Amino acid sequence: MGVEMKDLAVVIVTCDKYSWIWDTWYHYFDWNLDTPIYFINETEDCNLPVKQIKVGPHSVNRWTKMVREGVKQIPEKHLFLMTEDILFNRNIDDLFILLYDVFLKYNAEALRVRSHPSVSYMSDTRDIVQGKYVRKLSQDSKYLVSFAPNIWDKEYLMICLKRNQNPWKCETSRRMNDRGQLVLDYYEPGWYTNAVVKGKLTEEGRKQHEIVLDGH
Repeated sequence: MGVEMKDLAVVIVTCDKYSWIWDTWYHYFDWNLDTPIYFINETEDCNLPVKQIKVGPHSVNRWTKMVREGVKQIPEKHLFLMTEDILFNRNIDDLFILLYDVFLKYNAEALRVRSHPSVSYMSDTRDIVQGKYVRKLSQDSKYLVSFAPNIWDKEYLMICLKRNQNPWKCETSRRMNDRGQLVLDYYEPGWYTNAVVKGKLTEEGRKQHEIVLDGH
């Protein structure tokens, strides 16, 4: 039996044109915690054991609008949000429980669980999880908004999504700087693979995708 995480949901954001990777995403989605799992996409049916939210066709330049419309339909107030090209390399259930406790302790706006190095400006908090500091982004840092895997406070996420933009424009905008928000960061090297970059499989993503195809 999974561990109940009150007020938390997992949210996967995707587009119909990436439906070819949905089965691969689910194959690597090693998640055993007791949370609802929502799947936001446009119109195509998803035959996976998730709660699907269809929001209709959207262009990439209105990606934030698509996410916003989907998130409005989710009742939970904390969201572990990621895109369909995040392929888990290992289970992080135990780590996630500890990080979610830190997120709640600080009443943070977001806590990202990175797999790769960051260029953001950060400082250590007093909290150490599995031997590493949870860090805090400075108010003038780049990437206060990031659509890599994050635990989000839903209200803050909706503010970040307020303008109709593509995801990269939203991430690089500086409009969220110096608003007093608390964005936390934890670095867990290699826990996931970015399978798709600019619409194409990465080398590691291709290998993992082919494993699933060969298994079928």
